[in-house]
Amino acid sequence: METKDQAAARRATQGLRRPPVEPNRVHVGLDSRGKLGERIVPGPIELTVEATDVDGETVSWLDDAFWTRAMQRWADESVTVHIAPTPHALLHVVVLHQMEMLRRVVPGWRLVGHAYRDDVAGDTNIELAATSAYDEIRFHDEPRPGHAGDVRRWELPLDKLFGQIRREQARAGVTRPILMRLSAGHAASRLTAPQQAESAPTKIPSAPV
Repeated sequence: METKDQAAARRATQGLRRPPVEPNRVHVGLDSRGKLGERIVPGPIELTVEATDVDGETVSWLDDAFWTRAMQRWADESVTVHIAPTPHALLHVVVLHQMEMLRRVVPGWRLVGHAYRDDVAGDTNIELAATSAYDEIRFHDEPRPGHAGDVRRWELPLDKLFGQIRREQARAGVTRPILMRLSAGHAASRLTAPQQAESAPTKIPSAPV
């Protein structure tokens, strides 16, 4: 039987429990001019950034000043940065440089890249993905919508792509980024819709490689 002391301790523990805190979702789109929006209540931040335009070029406002403002605003918060799956964003040289900078300056921030499976094609891109500063890369298990060209010749099934990235990580002696598969048809548009950011998806285990 439960003693009075045990019952009191259980009630005290239950009283300390709090529901998970819903993150503040901040979306910085292509036409946002880099504005971070209004001040929001303290709490974890999910910051989604559309880093490139339809031609795969970085947007003009994505510079050190943008990240400095973000770091100053949320210096005391838990922050997850999502790089949205806009064209060439995942491995763009400017984006990779900025992720390296964030890794050094705010090592507690979590950096998540989003991509389609044909966004990483060829040995050079596989090496870049394997040794990048992202904590996690989430791949949509489908080709980029409307994508055409020679890249398709080099497209790998996602299991094989994961295998190649992991082998490159083993050669480099790194274990990050973690690779995650998003099922075909996963609503990527929700991640890139104005005023909205995608929350963490359910992890789908990949087949052994």
